[in-house]
Amino acid sequence: MKTVQCPTCFGKKTVNVQVEELGKPTTNMDLTCVVCNGTGTVVESYRDAIVEHLNDWCQCDDDLREHVRYYGDGEHPKLYKHHYRHEPGCGKIVQIG
Repeated sequence: MKTVQCPTCFGKKTVNVQVEELGKPTTNMDLTCVVCNGTGTVVESYRDAIVEHLNDWCQCDDDLREHVRYYGDGEHPKLYKHHYRHEPGCGKIVQIG
């Protein structure tokens, strides 16, 4: 099986996340990439599935609080689980569950 660069950490083995807690300043943390388990690489077919999944998620910088639509279980043809989508807008997933 051919391995390729991880599409989540881009081979860095870690991802940087922002932690926001109410009443505290935002902090940055480096965490081991859970997609590649810190190796920086994944099997090529797995990478393709990850990229397809990531493309379903909203990447808009818009303030989404007033621009989301809720779908209950079974209401959306592509995703059975209840979730929120950026609508009107890009129409992609904002939150699942």
